[in-house]
Amino acid sequence: MKPIRIILTLLLTLCLAACSPSENLALIRGEAGEIAAFFEDRVYSRVPSVYADPAQHASPDRPILERQTHTEILPSVYNSSSDVLTVASVGKSGESLTTAYAVLTEAEKTVYTGVPRFTDLSAAAVLESLTVKGITADVVLRDNPAPAGEVFAIEYAGVTDGMWYYINKEMPVTLYVSNQKPAKTAEKGDNLIYLTFDDGPTLSDTGELLDVLDLYGVKAAFFVTGEAVQKYPMSAKEIADRGHLLGCHSVSHKYDKIYVNADALEAEMILWEQIVADAGITLTHKLFRFPGGSVSSYLTDYKRLTMTEMLTGRGYTIYDWNVVTNDSLLSLRPEGVGTYDYIRETFKETLAKCVRENEGKSGAPIIILMHETVPETVDLMPWMLEYLIGEGYTFGSLDQMGGSWTFGDRKS
Repeated sequence: MKPIRIILTLLLTLCLAACSPSENLALIRGEAGEIAAFFEDRVYSRVPSVYADPAQHASPDRPILERQTHTEILPSVYNSSSDVLTVASVGKSGESLTTAYAVLTEAEKTVYTGVPRFTDLSAAAVLESLTVKGITADVVLRDNPAPAGEVFAIEYAGVTDGMWYYINKEMPVTLYVSNQKPAKTAEKGDNLIYLTFDDGPTLSDTGELLDVLDLYGVKAAFFVTGEAVQKYPMSAKEIADRGHLLGCHSVSHKYDKIYVNADALEAEMILWEQIVADAGITLTHKLFRFPGGSVSSYLTDYKRLTMTEMLTGRGYTIYDWNVVTNDSLLSLRPEGVGTYDYIRETFKETLAKCVRENEGKSGAPIIILMHETVPETVDLMPWMLEYLIGEGYTFGSLDQMGGSWTFGDRKS
């Protein structure tokens, strides 16, 4: 190696000297030292690589993936193979490698064990799918936007056609699993975020949403309708049992019915309270959110005043919002914009606007309006929580705010 080192050092010296003979002397010495160190640190093996042996492969066009592991990102709403941050979190670089299994010869196919594409990405489910096929795998935890405990990448030797993974089970397989999420809760501070969900509960999305919130140790307020509680009483009870706030969002959510006058709204309030009690729920706090918000074409100033007096007289605090995702207005998204992108971008834009409005207003809240009845919102919840945590926010509970907050307060 010494002759090569001497030649490269001389070439470097001549090149640099030709450009600026005297002032680059220190640089020349430094570069020469780095080159020398590079060659001295290299370890050269004369043992032939199996990858260079044609006998290892049935065809010269055949990928050497049967003996060389690579990492593939599992398709999900949280990750994609082009997501640089995701690949970096795995500790690997390189693209997902896909080969059509059909083009392999029958002899080549015997190298691989076919495993259907994973529909349930929980670590337990993926491990079970592999075990059934006689494949063992190591689990490595990594920080990732996916929900905690979900497999977001697999490292293996083999190929995939997008529907099946064809794995050489004699080579090591590694599953990369999203790590536990940090709990970020607080009672005070200008960086508090209040999560709120309207129009539920639902049969299954409510439970999935609660699971995500539990993973992050975050509490939220659920403004439910009486009709939904009657339909899914166990989901409503689960909200309360898991320590989240249950608020009133009327019984019917029909503007022309509940906003006739204060008496009409009060009748729905009384019925709502009975429905909740029948579901076995004891209210710890009385929260209310006007369907459509406290300012709308259905509410005159007089109606809003008399209804507010009725609500406060019954012990309720009232909450509007100042950040939205427009998940209930997905039909308004621009042509060509995907649902998930629309929700994400709307959320980011309205959050930034809210932060600007709150400047100089100590204690001004950030209240996010979402709808648990929208599956895309449930899907994106881990991403949103990761984003907010990354931006330095903590999460609060509306019952600790100390009073009502409506659109009127937003202007003050």
